[in-house]
Amino acid sequence: MATGLTGALVAVLTFPTPLLKIVGALVCAIIGATVLAAARDRDRPPAGLLALLSTASVATLALVIVLSNQGIPAPATPAHTAGGPSPSSGPATTTDAIGTARSVPPTPPNATSLTTLRPVKNEASENLWTTGTMRLKGVTHDQAIAATGAWCGSTEVEFALDGKYDRFSALIGIADESAETKPLDFYVLTDGHRVGDFPAVGKVPQLATVPVAGALRLTIGVEPPDGDASTCPGPERVGMWADPLLTPAR
Repeated sequence: MATGLTGALVAVLTFPTPLLKIVGALVCAIIGATVLAAARDRDRPPAGLLALLSTASVATLALVIVLSNQGIPAPATPAHTAGGPSPSSGPATTTDAIGTARSVPPTPPNATSLTTLRPVKNEASENLWTTGTMRLKGVTHDQAIAATGAWCGSTEVEFALDGKYDRFSALIGIADESAETKPLDFYVLTDGHRVGDFPAVGKVPQLATVPVAGALRLTIGVEPPDGDASTCPGPERVGMWADPLLTPAR
């Protein structure tokens, strides 16, 4: 009887499914009971009973082999929600509000980056305007125009548009590389006329957009706000125009 109980316990602990556990335990219990009865009677169990027990044992073994080969079904993969991030794609890369770590202005179709145009007016001796990769509020922008030395006064750079564009846009702010974080005034001129003013822009980016339809020249500039107490020379303030784009005329 101890052998039957041991076999039943092994079946319950090792068989992978509830059905196998039950069948295995029953077979072991029947075998144990038969052996116990035979020991008491000191007689061999009937041949029919032994054949039945053998058949049950073989059937149980076959069932264990079949179900084990089938394996355990893999957990279902969550369905991808339309408009949401893919389960394996990591954090979402959608555009957030201006001033957040993932804010990126929408790119108009066929837009031209201002960084690809050669300035028609920029004092080379001052070397105040540069282009390249810079960071604005933790976001890296591969295309940017930055003015240094603006803490001493206004500085401008001018480009030829030749009437080819309708709108100019850029994210503006104090670059992360700036030693001084005080704000600057940003402004835009077309053909010498001031068409856009963005006062006291600091580390939080702002979206600057101005119409430039028919304009022959575009000038962007930065300068200290009125009443700025910074000394000149002093810690460098870098006014940055990130992703400066020109939308072509229709």
